[in-house]
Amino acid sequence: MTTRNLMKWRIIRSLEPKFISKIHMVIVHGYLGCSALIVTKDGIVYALGNNESGCSGTGDTCSTLCPTEVKALSRKDIKSLACATDEVSALTEKGEIYSWGKRNSTLQEYTPTCQDFTSTVVGGNLSHTFVDVACGKFHSAALTNDGKVYAWGQNIYRQVNGNDSMDRCVGILGMKFVNVRCCSASTMAVTDKGEVYGWGSNTKGELGHGSYTNEIGVHKVKIPTEVVIEKIACGQSHTLALSKEGVLYVWGDNTHGQLGLGHKNMVSIPVKLEVEEMGKVLDVAATPFDDISVAMCECNQIFIWGLCLEQSLVVPRRSQFDNLHDAFAYASSYTVMHQPLIVSDEEQEMSLTDHLRQAFDDVTSSDLTICVRGKSIHVHKAILMISSSYFRTMFKEHCAETDQSVIEHEQFSYDVYRAFLKYLYTDHIDVPAENIPELLDLAITYSDRGLCDSCVELIKREMNVANVSLFYSFSIQRKLKALEDFCFKFIVNNLTAVVETPDFSKLDEFTIKSFIVKAGQASAFKT
Repeated sequence: MTTRNLMKWRIIRSLEPKFISKIHMVIVHGYLGCSALIVTKDGIVYALGNNESGCSGTGDTCSTLCPTEVKALSRKDIKSLACATDEVSALTEKGEIYSWGKRNSTLQEYTPTCQDFTSTVVGGNLSHTFVDVACGKFHSAALTNDGKVYAWGQNIYRQVNGNDSMDRCVGILGMKFVNVRCCSASTMAVTDKGEVYGWGSNTKGELGHGSYTNEIGVHKVKIPTEVVIEKIACGQSHTLALSKEGVLYVWGDNTHGQLGLGHKNMVSIPVKLEVEEMGKVLDVAATPFDDISVAMCECNQIFIWGLCLEQSLVVPRRSQFDNLHDAFAYASSYTVMHQPLIVSDEEQEMSLTDHLRQAFDDVTSSDLTICVRGKSIHVHKAILMISSSYFRTMFKEHCAETDQSVIEHEQFSYDVYRAFLKYLYTDHIDVPAENIPELLDLAITYSDRGLCDSCVELIKREMNVANVSLFYSFSIQRKLKALEDFCFKFIVNNLTAVVETPDFSKLDEFTIKSFIVKAGQASAFKT
């Protein structure tokens, strides 16, 4: 991975290029990817974004748009990071586990603490080190170098320990495991023999042993005995298991087609996923916060299925993404990482994209200033001409006007026009959700089809209960039928919550009446 891959994540794009160039590892987490933990090349750990749950590890609940050092972790040689809803865990190269956030129903820690598991070991002697860590929504699990699994956090469904009802406990299982992952409320692990075991919630068939009832204990997943599993990936309530031969076996929840089987029925026994187009599967990914499934197949082709951009894909579909991380950055509803993104140390020189990003609004090299409602933006005529047909036409047809070094603009707001100009340099949109409709208006006015399409996709990604009414009204006004249908479907699927929002009540009478008629025709009011 390179810094170009980092720029696919909105929260990272807000950082200064100089800081971005120092990043070694990052994990984007939190609601809608609004938080991040960053490890720089010199071993300093930083927190960024929303911190209402105290998951930044900075000792408080203060959110920030500027990287803030997590002093308890800096220079601890962090190997990996894993994030639950209200808890974060860090694994060091020495095999130590640091954890913080809401550890269980009563314990809240705002500073990373090295976990001492000796109290849970007979004789109080922990002789092994940890090599991997994973998180569900409210619990965590870690793998030791000698194949044991430790777990902690919420234990309502016995996802921490299949034989204990304690709220805070560690489970040590008498088998050698090589891979551990967490669904929302269950834990799955692969043995060195290629078998899969699970414990925790099973109401949607998560444990893969043929039932849909919660049962105490560790259960062996009913994968054919001749199949050797090497790796698993866990979604909210479904699991993808990758065999040694590159074949996928799937089970669990299938509400959005996340099993890829062509239907939406839950599956309690593993089923072989057979899609000829995929060929041999090389890697798989999912997150316990979402219902999307992603696979890298032969020739590094990325396939996605499940809940993608709020649409249900019931069969795997080839995407244009280059890697697993990009799929989560663009197609996932929650836009959180499935695992930390590590930047290659081999990337020493800045790419052309990096140079263009640095050149934007650089007063020292620009040859044109666009003044938007009294605020200046420094740009380069050549770049604007190359990137935009609007400016290309302007500079050719109005030479006298554009010979001047300053152009005044009043039609669009400063934030939106700046985002437009930055898009011409970086091909990325960096604007708050509430400003996207105005940016789409600009794209329509300037006949920029690429920006139009990007805005529509961004609206779909940013859509939530609070803002969908705004997007719905906008799509009707601008006669964007495809976007209108997407918004309508989202409202219907979240009807009660949406109609209680202030923005829905602000819709004009005609729009509300039209919606009610359309919703009635779609049987949205049936009980």
